[in-house]
Amino acid sequence: MIDVIAAENQEISGAIGTIQSLTTTAKELNTSTAPLSNMSRTNQLKYVEKYLRERTKNGKDIKTPQDLVAAIFTDTDMYNNFLKDP
Repeated sequence: MIDVIAAENQEISGAIGTIQSLTTTAKELNTSTAPLSNMSRTNQLKYVEKYLRERTKNGKDIKTPQDLVAAIFTDTDMYNNFLKDP
């Protein structure tokens, strides 16, 4: 089921991989969507870790599952606003 959803997302948005990276996100991680799409989920985890470290002050912003979801699935401005919201 996850692979079907990922394939549909790729067709619609171009998002690739475990955290559905866009081309711009992959570039920020010093890669591209092509290598990510050919990696196993396990091999993608180093990029997931790098993404989360850069985005969340080495994970300090992640205190709840909701924080993790917000860190992955929102843009930077929306994520920063999420952190400010009580």
